[in-house]
Order: sequence, then structure tokens, then C-alpha cells
Amino acid sequence: MKSKKFLTTLFAVLLIIGVVFAGMSASEAMIAISGKTVSLNESELSDFEDEAMIDGQIYYVYDCIATEEVTTTRYGVKTTSETNFYLIESYNLDWFYDSTTTYEPLTLVYATSDEDQIETLDEMVDDWYDFEEAYYEWYYDDEATDEDFPAYPSQQLDISGIITEYDDDKLIEYRDEYIESMGYTDSDLEDYLEAYCTDMIIKDADPTTSRNIFFVGIAVAVIGLVGLVLTLVLMKNKKTDDTIDTADSNDSNIG
Repeated sequence: MKSKKFLTTLFAVLLIIGVVFAGMSASEAMIAISGKTVSLNESELSDFEDEAMIDGQIYYVYDCIATEEVTTTRYGVKTTSETNFYLIESYNLDWFYDSTTTYEPLTLVYATSDEDQIETLDEMVDDWYDFEEAYYEWYYDDEATDEDFPAYPSQQLDISGIITEYDDDKLIEYRDEYIESMGYTDSDLEDYLEAYCTDMIIKDADPTTSRNIFFVGIAVAVIGLVGLVLTLVLMKNKKTDDTIDTADSNDSNIG
């Protein structure tokens, strides 16, 4: 009896674990299952109407416009994670040097909590600030020549993530305020936002991993459910057999 109770508990736990893992990964898993992938460096506003996978290279980074800090407590231990939100342009290095291209880049928000990516993106922000300072010094220097023109930053970041919604309107406000600080105001700001911006963001994520976790979760849940049903059926049959054996024993004693 104890072994059957153990199996019942085991399969019930497997069922719960499977359901939890499948539920947690379902949203990103569905994106991977759909197979839709957008190229960042060729993307248009219409590509950001629905969730999808996205990949490409980030070349130009304006700045980090917001940071989200999340603190969780597990078994009495607090852990803190940070997500940085960067305002970027959708073009890559090849576009920057291609004078014949007709592609109109978008101004997008990229979110990541990966420490290596954050370090690289912060370096890229500094590189562009340094370039702009050097450019203005060159531009206003009457003695400067074309040979003195500062070198453009060359670093870019390969990304792979998802297009998704973000549930905090403050982020969009921060984006709009940053673009306004660039000199766009009133109707010019509205026109810019309508032509080049979307309220969807790009999130650093691996939907294929989520897809795998989803299917593993489903498999574990199915094993747990089938095992739990079989164990309960066997326990019921055993109880029925014991009742019949007891009845037969009593009949034989009466005889």
C-alpha cells in the first residue's frame, strides 16, 4: 500500500511540474512554433504588428532609456535582476556605408538582462558619444582637413530575440521624451513616432529553448496524468479484489 501511495504522490508531482513548466514557457513557445522570423535590418512597421522571432545586428545605439529592477525571494534568499531598455536604430553597419540603399530604418526599443550584452551596448553608446564630440570639434575647427575626420564606430551586436508587447506605458513615455530631446516637438514628434516607431519592443530571448521546455513540460504532465490514473485504477481494483476475497472467506466459514 505504501508503494502505491508513493507512486500516487510521485505522478501527481510530475503532473503539477509539467503543467507549470508548460504554462511558463507557452507564450514564447508559440512564437517559436509559428516559425515567423523578422530581419531587424530589413524590418518595417508592419513586421511589428504581431509577436515573432527577430534577428540581426545592432549598430547604432542612442542610449539606455530605462532600467527595470526585479527582486525575488526564494527559500529566504533574495536575488535581483536588471533589464536595460535601449533605444536603437534598425540599420546595421552595411547599411551605414551603402549610399545606394533605399531602406528607411526604424527607431526601436531593445530589452536585455544579459550582462555581456549590456556591457557591449553601453560601450557602443560611449563610442557614439565620443564620435559626436570628435565630429563637432572637427566641424568647427577651421584648420581641420578631410583627413582629420574622426573614424566612425565599428562595433555592432548580433541579436536574436522576440518581438513582444511591454505592459508598462512608462517605457513608451521615456522613448517619446528621448526623441523629443533630439529636437522633435509637437507635430514633428508625432510624425516621427508614426513613421518610425512602434509600441512593440524587441526582447532578448531564445524562443526555441522555450519551445523545448514547453514540449518537455507537456510530456512530463502526460506521464504524470497517465501514471496517476493507472495508479488510482490499480488501487481501486485492489480494493475491490480484497472485498471479494473477504466475502468469499466469510461464505466459506459459514459453510
